[in-house]
Amino acid sequence: MKLKIVLHPNQKYIMQFTPKLYSLTAITNMHVGSGKNNYGIIDNLIQRDVVSGHPTINSSSLKGAMREFFSHNKAHATLVREVFGSEPKDKPTNRPGDYRFFPAHLLSMPVRCDALPYVNVTSKSAVTGFLKKLETFGIEYQDAETLRNWSQSLSGEATHFQSDLNDSIAVEALDLKAQKGTFDDIDTIKEVVGDYPVLVSDTQFSDLTSDSYLPVIARNHLENGISQNLWYEQILPRQSRFYFIVLVPNSATSHFNTFNSEIEKPLVQIGGNASIGYGFSKISSL
Repeated sequence: MKLKIVLHPNQKYIMQFTPKLYSLTAITNMHVGSGKNNYGIIDNLIQRDVVSGHPTINSSSLKGAMREFFSHNKAHATLVREVFGSEPKDKPTNRPGDYRFFPAHLLSMPVRCDALPYVNVTSKSAVTGFLKKLETFGIEYQDAETLRNWSQSLSGEATHFQSDLNDSIAVEALDLKAQKGTFDDIDTIKEVVGDYPVLVSDTQFSDLTSDSYLPVIARNHLENGISQNLWYEQILPRQSRFYFIVLVPNSATSHFNTFNSEIEKPLVQIGGNASIGYGFSKISSL
């Protein structure tokens, strides 16, 4: 599907875009800060979607991380300007980027389990939200119906689909008992949600991703071995999985080929605390 977007108030300039779909998997713990705290034990909170309340990566944070990634290579100077826009210091030739970046929404999150190191937990609302986003942007996804059918196969408050495990396993964070379910094409689900998928109710998923259950790590600033500043930072655990959409101008074929191939090769660092290994993520085209 091609989208038309008016770029000028008098509607003289119109660009056509093609939507591109990506998945993003956190390889290390991630903190994309909201700049807010909850006036409780957590000093630094993560970004959240204003409607669902689920963890998210805002467009500006995602775009900024990708710009930083490409800016390290001088060979990509033209690409950076065309895709992301010029620097403010480039006046009077300042120009916006041609690509349109949308937020990365949470699709699944790892949770400890008594039978496995972790399971990847998601919910019907998370999966249907993903599918509705594809419909909105006119993205044809060959496994959409498989995902939709799977999201409706929840039995009770939690269902797992590991044929080699017991009929009931414990999802530890909320002391949930996930009952064994069956699904014909579970390998397709694993490609999207991650290994060891577990469906939980929308209420349980909201609880699992709330401030009450997300991991919090203590950080400390030392001077001469003495603690001068102790604070607590909320994180998303490694293996959390997101999806996001980028609108690519149809006139930017050459730039897109480079953009697409480069972000899929190495790890892209997103969010804060890069020096201690936070936020290194794998991006893949869906």
